[in-house]
Amino acid sequence: SAPVLGLDDDKARPPPKSDEQMTVTLCCRVCLTQMADIVLLPCGHLVLCQWCAKLMYKTRDTDRTMLLGKNQCPVCRRSIKRRVR
Repeated sequence: SAPVLGLDDDKARPPPKSDEQMTVTLCCRVCLTQMADIVLLPCGHLVLCQWCAKLMYKTRDTDRTMLLGKNQCPVCRRSIKRRVR
C-alpha cells in the first residue's frame, strides 16, 4: 500500500507559489469593471458585483437574500434561490 503522507512531509510537498501566483482577481463576469462579491446559492459561484446582482436578481422585501421568480446562475445555468454578499 502507498505510504500515508502528513502535512509535515517536506519531500512530498510541492514548492511554494510566488506572491503573483497567489494573487486572485475576482472581477464581475457581467460588467467586468467591479469586484465580484456576491455568491449565488446553492451553486456557490462568486461571479457578480452588487450592482449587477441587484439589476439581474430581484429579492424579496422581507429577506434581501431570497430571490423572486425563477433564476439561473450565469455560469452553470443551475437554478439559484439566494444571493449573498
